[in-house]
Amino acid sequence: MKAKENGTKFKLLVFYFHRYLRLTPPFLAAILVSMALLQYMGSGPHWSFIVNYFQVFCEKSWWSALLYFQNYINVNQWCIGQTWYLNIDWQLYLCAPIFLLTLSKNARLGLILLSTALLIFTIIPFWITWTNELPAIITNLHGDITGYQQLYYLRTHTRASPWFVGAIIGYLIARLKFDKLQNQLKMNKALLWGIWLVVLTLIPVCIFVGHDSLRSEYYNKYGNAFYNSLLRPTWAVCIGWIAFACSNGYGGIINTLLSLPIFQILSRFTYSVYLLHVTMLYMIIYASKTPAYFSFFHVAYSFWGITMMALAVSMFWVLAFESPVIIIEKWLLSKSQSRKLDLGQHLAELAVGL
Repeated sequence: MKAKENGTKFKLLVFYFHRYLRLTPPFLAAILVSMALLQYMGSGPHWSFIVNYFQVFCEKSWWSALLYFQNYINVNQWCIGQTWYLNIDWQLYLCAPIFLLTLSKNARLGLILLSTALLIFTIIPFWITWTNELPAIITNLHGDITGYQQLYYLRTHTRASPWFVGAIIGYLIARLKFDKLQNQLKMNKALLWGIWLVVLTLIPVCIFVGHDSLRSEYYNKYGNAFYNSLLRPTWAVCIGWIAFACSNGYGGIINTLLSLPIFQILSRFTYSVYLLHVTMLYMIIYASKTPAYFSFFHVAYSFWGITMMALAVSMFWVLAFESPVIIIEKWLLSKSQSRKLDLGQHLAELAVGL
């Protein structure tokens, strides 16, 4: 839509290159630290786990990690475990132009394609959970974490439904913005309050539903299958509504809160925190030489200490591996655009001369 409004062509390679360049340098730095330095950054009776989990796995799987296909290749030797999400994000990003280009040509057909894909990728996790009798609650695995991860938790085809919800809502937000229809969107107050009530009820339901009934010794086949199928798209609809309402002037106090400048500052560090925080947790846990006393105060102290430490390290990570790449990319793109403008101006002058 932005390219269409600016009168420029949609460039597929630039689309992919931009995303890969934004994701990879900080991730590559984290992989190199895991492979080469992490083993020297601590010690303890269980430190060998760190060496095996980070160094050995990354030595074997770094190439599939950088291709963002670890959730289908080298699943049992995962390099930096929490980055399973990056794999799903990248794979869906590869598919995005199919839907984006269809939406730009024929909005109705594009929305039909997105809705059909949403339906398919909502049915798939139901079927996989049903046929394999998988649990919905991750704390109810009874030791079978490998099967759960390989069949359900790490796979794009079981995780895609929220992405399609986001794509549909994102398109509607963008369409209203670019067609300048935001001021014409009028919602009945009763309807607006009703939607907000449903959304704010569903958010805690998504978090807490099933924690008692689905953790019992009796396996509830229907409950687990419907939970794995519907939970994530329902959550995505709730978050999507908040984004839609806030962008169209119906967010109220929630929009005011989410628009605070502090969140814009923190958003610059969230990706690096995401890449680093699990490694830091493992380092603290496996370097421990005595059992920890579990209490509310101890957990709160650990949480805030690790959060602040992760933010501090992420600042260095952003300045060293993320911001320089963003600056270089913007410079390269601006140089490319200026060359095209100069060439266009030169051709226009030649045409006038002829």
